[in-house]
Amino acid sequence: MNRYWTLTNGGVGFDVFSAILHFSAGDVDGGANTSNFAVGKYNPPTWSGVVTGSRTTASTQAIGLTSFGDLAIAELRSYTLNVV
Repeated sequence: MNRYWTLTNGGVGFDVFSAILHFSAGDVDGGANTSNFAVGKYNPPTWSGVVTGSRTTASTQAIGLTSFGDLAIAELRSYTLNVV
C-alpha cells in the first residue's frame, strides 16, 4: 500500500472510535490482496497493530481506536508449515 492517513481531533470528545480508510486502486501494490490488509498505528518511535474490521477492494476499517495519529495499511502474509 502506498498511502498513509493522519487522523486529528477537531475538538470532539470520545472514548473509542473507528475509521474507514479509503484508497484508490493505484495505491495498492501489484499482486497485493486487499482481503489480507491490516492497519497499523504509528506512535513514535514504534508501530502497533490495530484491530482491523471490514475490508473491501477500496477500503479497510480500523476499529477500537483510542487516540489519533498516523495510520497505514499493509498486507498480512500467512504461510503453511508442514512439520513432520
